[in-house]
Amino acid sequence: MKKKSASQSAPARRSLGEGGFFNLRVLIGLFVVLAGVFLALFGMGAFSSVFAQGKGTKNNSSTTNQASPGTQTPDVVQLVGPVRLDKDLRDLPYVAPKKEFEERVLTRYPRGTGETGATGAPAGYGTSGLAYVERLLKNLWRPAPTMPGPLLTFEGESAAEACACAPPDSDGDVGPNHYVEAINVAFRVFDKSGTPLTPVTTYNSLFAPLTGTPCSGFNDGDPFVFYDHLADRWVISDFAFSSLNGPFYQCIAVSQTSSPVTGGWFLYAVQHDSANPQ
Repeated sequence: MKKKSASQSAPARRSLGEGGFFNLRVLIGLFVVLAGVFLALFGMGAFSSVFAQGKGTKNNSSTTNQASPGTQTPDVVQLVGPVRLDKDLRDLPYVAPKKEFEERVLTRYPRGTGETGATGAPAGYGTSGLAYVERLLKNLWRPAPTMPGPLLTFEGESAAEACACAPPDSDGDVGPNHYVEAINVAFRVFDKSGTPLTPVTTYNSLFAPLTGTPCSGFNDGDPFVFYDHLADRWVISDFAFSSLNGPFYQCIAVSQTSSPVTGGWFLYAVQHDSANPQ
């Protein structure tokens, strides 16, 4: 009985030992192969994007054309100023605005000038009966305004009075004691009752001290004006260029005091097209 037991247990132990040895060789070989593949891929840079993203850098198609780190440079534009204008606006010499000229009307329609009729359709194309009915119904169903009326209104400067230009591009703002109205090539200061405090002042007059820039003599309109209630100052600005090829400037005036009439101004000219340096 003991021989039988011994003869049966020996093969079992040998089979177990051979199976364990075989599995260990397979695992070691597989590990070596995988390590070799990893090293080969790492050498080719296959994992560079993963590591870059882990550092917070996006490696995608939108950044492949960017300059190398440390070589980027900002766009540098020219700034002239501040130039002091220590004069009352009423004492400024009048400088005529830039001469108006008709620009070619761009239109997607094959005929006409791009002007529209009463219904919004191109001029000369006739009036649609359906469009007229739609416009009439829209006016009938328009809700009545509930906003209360203003306490005071007064007539500002018209385009015909100030520059004979169209459209006037009107803009303006109100402060504690003044209202400043800006139109295409000039502006005017009023008190809170609507009484004019200055004559119509062109931007060519206001920005004349900015010599060497288009702001001195070549202002072209599209102005804006605002009152900064935190600094208690006024800001007036428009753009200027001497030719359609540039350079293009933004002309900026900041009042020295809270009075836009008598307090004087700081003048600036900012070139905003770095592609056309002077």
